[in-house]
Amino acid sequence: MYSKQILTCLVVICVSLSGCAIGNPAYNGDVEFIGDIHASNGTFVMKGEIANGGMKNITFKNVTVNLYWENGTRIDSIEMGSLYNSIPVNLTRDKVPKYVIIDSPEFWSTEKVEVDYYTRMDSGNYSNTIVTGRSELPIE
Repeated sequence: MYSKQILTCLVVICVSLSGCAIGNPAYNGDVEFIGDIHASNGTFVMKGEIANGGMKNITFKNVTVNLYWENGTRIDSIEMGSLYNSIPVNLTRDKVPKYVIIDSPEFWSTEKVEVDYYTRMDSGNYSNTIVTGRSELPIE
């Protein structure tokens, strides 16, 4: 009797898990920074790569890394080029931004893409937030 219940449960679990997608199924992919991003002793460091996760056959042009003060004033805008798979990033600045926003006009004209932006915490580390539209960014 118990073996039938266990078998039934296993079948239900296997059927329900089959074909499951990783990530948010409402979105086709994401753009994120993978690597080290931090601030210490008045220096901002961002080393790693900007990655195009899951958006196959799409190249995002005019990708920039934008650094902002807390009041929304732009500190710097660094042109990174075009993003197909990934773009290497190696930035060091003597001004520490509150917000780091990876941007491209094409992010927002492509349906169903999630983009990360980063906010400096009191510890000097940066925390990511996922947005799906430009209006969700902390800076206009």
